[in-house]
Amino acid sequence: MKSEGAFTSLSLTQENFPTQTSYEHSDNGWDYALKILKDFLEK
Repeated sequence: MKSEGAFTSLSLTQENFPTQTSYEHSDNGWDYALKILKDFLEK
């Protein structure tokens, strides 16, 4: 259930940051989200 919410958040984040500058500012958020997803998949 929690993983589905993560995917939804990623999709919304991607749509909400259309410019390259915003993508750069959101990199840390993406790294954090991907780390959580990776940890979840490795369990």
